[in-house]
Amino acid sequence: MNTHHKYFLLLFFLFAINAFAQKKDPTKILDSLLLHHPQKDTTRVKMLSTYVQKIYYRDTRKADSLIKEVEKLSQEINYTKGKADANYYRGEVQVIKSDYSASVGSFKKAIELYEKIGRKPFIANCLNRIGASYYHQGNFSEALEFYNKSASMCKEINNLKGASIILNNIANIYADQGKYFEAIKNYNESKEIKQKINYRLGLAKTHTNLGSIYGALKDFPQALENLNRALNIYDSIENNTKTSVLLLSIGVIHSEQKQVDSALVYYEKALKFYKKLDDQRGIADCLGKIGNIYANQSKKEKSLDFFFKSLEISKKINDERGIAMSYLNIAQVYYFVKKYKKALEYTLKTKEIADKLNILKFQKETSGILSAIYEYQGKYEKSLATYKKFKTFNDSLLSKDANKKIIKLEYEYKYKQELASANQRELRLTQEVKTTNQDLEKSQRNLLLGVIAFLLVTLVLAAIIFFLRLRHVKAKNANILTEQKLLRSQMTPHFIFNALSVLQGIILNKEQKKSLLYLSKFSKLLRITLENSRDKLVSLNQELIAVENYLALHNIESNQAYDYSIVVDEVIDKSLFEIPPMLIQPFIENAIEHGFNKLSEDRNIDIVLNYTDEELVCTITDNGIGIDSQKEKSEKHKKSLATIITSERLRILSEDSKTKGKLMIEDRQKYNSQGTIVTLIIPHKIQKAL
Repeated sequence: MNTHHKYFLLLFFLFAINAFAQKKDPTKILDSLLLHHPQKDTTRVKMLSTYVQKIYYRDTRKADSLIKEVEKLSQEINYTKGKADANYYRGEVQVIKSDYSASVGSFKKAIELYEKIGRKPFIANCLNRIGASYYHQGNFSEALEFYNKSASMCKEINNLKGASIILNNIANIYADQGKYFEAIKNYNESKEIKQKINYRLGLAKTHTNLGSIYGALKDFPQALENLNRALNIYDSIENNTKTSVLLLSIGVIHSEQKQVDSALVYYEKALKFYKKLDDQRGIADCLGKIGNIYANQSKKEKSLDFFFKSLEISKKINDERGIAMSYLNIAQVYYFVKKYKKALEYTLKTKEIADKLNILKFQKETSGILSAIYEYQGKYEKSLATYKKFKTFNDSLLSKDANKKIIKLEYEYKYKQELASANQRELRLTQEVKTTNQDLEKSQRNLLLGVIAFLLVTLVLAAIIFFLRLRHVKAKNANILTEQKLLRSQMTPHFIFNALSVLQGIILNKEQKKSLLYLSKFSKLLRITLENSRDKLVSLNQELIAVENYLALHNIESNQAYDYSIVVDEVIDKSLFEIPPMLIQPFIENAIEHGFNKLSEDRNIDIVLNYTDEELVCTITDNGIGIDSQKEKSEKHKKSLATIITSERLRILSEDSKTKGKLMIEDRQKYNSQGTIVTLIIPHKIQKAL
C-alpha cells in the first residue's frame, strides 16, 4: 500500500470513528476497519490504540487484550509511539482496577518511550496520572511532586487543558487534608480555565469535587447544585464510571441531611455500577457508606459486616486511606456498643495511618474517641490531652481560612503596635525636657480621668448584672407559664369529658371487662401525667410509660384500632436519661385525631428514640393523610397549639440546660411515602450509673 492510500485510509478511519461515536457505538466500525486492514503497520496500531481509548473505562478485559496486541505489533515494526501508548493505556486500566502500584510502573515506562520521540504533551499527562496513582494510595507527598512536574511541563508547552486538570488534582489533595479554603480556590481556578476552553468533561469533574467540598462544609444547596451540573454532563456522554461517583456523592448529601432511605438507594445504585466496572476502591467505599447507614439505624452487627468487607478490599488493593476509614468506622461501632477494648484497638490503628498521611479529618475523629475511652478507663490526664488535640484538629478543619486571616490581622496589629511604641518612646524623650509642674499637672489630669473611667466601668458592669438577672427571672417565669399551658393542653377538661363519655357508653353497652380495662388505663394515665407535671425533668422510662398508656387508652376507645411501636436505641439506658415531661404526647394525639381522619385500616404509629452525636432524637412517624393535607383542610388562621407551645418550651429548655432542642415536622410525601414524620431533638441530662 502506497503512502497516499495509507493517509486516505487513516482519514477515513478517523471520520468514521467520530460518526459512530455520535451514535454511541464506535466498536462496530472499528471491528470492520481492523478486519479490512490486516497489514502490520502503524495505521493498524493507531486503529487499535483508538479502540482501546474508546472502551478501556467500560470494558477492561477487552482493553487488556487489545493493549497486548498493540504492544506486540509495535515491537514487531519497532514503532516507539505504539509501545508508549500501550504502556499508558495499561496504566489507565490498572487504575480502574485499583492496582495503583502497577499503574505507576506502566506510566513510567510510557514516559521513557515518549522521551525518545520528544512527545512532551504525552509525558506531562503521564506525570499527572502517576500523581493520581500516588494520591489513590494516600501518598500525598509523592502525588504533589509529580503533579508539580506535570504542571511545569504544561506551562512550558502552553497546555491550558493540562494545567486545569492538575489544578483540580492538587485541590483534591488539599480537600483530603481538610484545607478547604485552598481546595476551593484551586477548584475555581481550574473551573475558570475549563470554561474558557469549553472543556465540558473537565468541568463535570470540577463540579463533582466542589459538590463534595460544599457537602463537607454542610452547604448542601451549593453541594447539590454542583453535583447536578456534573450529572447533566455525564448523562449526555453516558460515562458509567463518573456516574457511579456522582451517585455515591449524592447519597452522601442525603445521608448528611438524615434522609437515610434516599441515601441507601443512591449507595446501592452506585455499588452496582462499581461492581460492573470492577472498581475495587469504589466497591469498598460504597460498602463503608452503606455500613454507616445501618450503624446510624442502630443495626450494629449488620454495619460491622459491611465495614469488615470494605476493610478486606482496601487491604487487598493497599488503599491506606480506605483502610483508615474502615478502622475508624469499626472503632465507632465498638465504642457505641460499649466494647471499649475493641474500640481502643481499632482507634489506635486509625490514628497510626491518619498521622502518617496527615489526614486531618481522621485525626480529629480518633482524638475524640480516644478522649472518651480514656475518660471511661479513668485515665483523665490522657483524656484531657486527647480532647485538646480533638479541639485543635476540629478548629483547624473548619476554620483554616479564618485562622489565616487572624494570623494576618495579628501580624498587622503587632507591626502597628511596634510603630506606636517607637513613636511613644520618641515622644517621651521630647517630653523629658518639660518642667516638673507640667508633669505634675499631667499626672493629676490622668488620675482624674482614671477615676472617672473606673466609675463609668463600675456603672456599666452594675447595669449589665442587673439586666442579666432581670432576663433570668423573666425567662424562668416564661418557662413556668409555658409548662402550665402545656399541662392544660395535655389533660384538658374536654379530653376528660370525652373519656368519661366513652366510659359511660361502654358501661351502658354492658361491656364490663372493657369498661374496667378502660377505667384502669385512664386512671393510670391521669396519675402519671399529674405526677410528671410536678417535676422539671423525669426519667425517660417514666415518660415512655405515660406515652404507652396514652396509646393503649386510645386504642380501647377507638372503633378502628391502630398498631403502634416504641423502639429505643440499645445505647440508651432509659433509667439514666432524664427529659422534660410531656413533650412527645401532643404529636401522638395529633396523629390519632387528625392524621387518621379518613384512614379506616392499616393505621400505624412508630416512635423511635436514638442517641447520636450527644443528641437525643425522637421520631414519631404515622401513615395518615400527612401534615400538608391537614393544613389544606384546616381553617386559614388556625394553628396547632401543641406545636406552638412545644416549640416555645424547647427554646426555653435549651437555653436553660445548655443542650440542643429542636422540632421539625415533615410530610412523608417528599420521601415517596404517606403520612407525617415529627423529629424532636430533646434537651436531656444523663445521670451517672450507681
